[in-house]
Amino acid sequence: MVRKLIAFSFEPESMGGFAVVCNGVHFGRNGAFSHCYPLTKSAFVEAMKDRIKFNELLGIDIRDGWQNALKDAIEPFSTMTEDCDPAVAADAIAKADINVRGEDEVKKDMETLDADNKKIIAEVEKEVKIDEKSAKNVKKSHKTTKKAQKEVENDDKREEVVANSSESTGNEPDSGVSAEGTSTPDNA
Repeated sequence: MVRKLIAFSFEPESMGGFAVVCNGVHFGRNGAFSHCYPLTKSAFVEAMKDRIKFNELLGIDIRDGWQNALKDAIEPFSTMTEDCDPAVAADAIAKADINVRGEDEVKKDMETLDADNKKIIAEVEKEVKIDEKSAKNVKKSHKTTKKAQKEVENDDKREEVVANSSESTGNEPDSGVSAEGTSTPDNA
């Protein structure tokens, strides 16, 4: 019986890696094949959840005697996540964009983005100036509230003023005549 082989290779901080598939038949003989496929970590992790998806990734039918080879190949990557270094991802995406669209188109897009960024920076600076002005106005309004608090502190002196005003009306507090008892049935 021929032993079928599958191997995967991923760099720790990369976006993807490679899969190698070999049907175990010696090279040069009838029916021998060996393929190398690039694949992303996200596609690999998704296929680990549903192993039938490896059919599309590897170009084989895993139900045709590839189960053991696949099990051994994915075992070292059972804890792998889709995480990658953002700088590596940005670099790979930029290179792919240049390869697909061309350097001139990418430069045009970069100029447009730079112009948009300058507009955004100007808007933010304008908003910051407005916020600084409103912060100054808020500080001024705080000064008026402090004056109001000082008036509240003088409440004790107000009671004295009320007592003094009752003396000036002719109703002295010790005269025996109370304001409560002076009402008539018509007023009540």
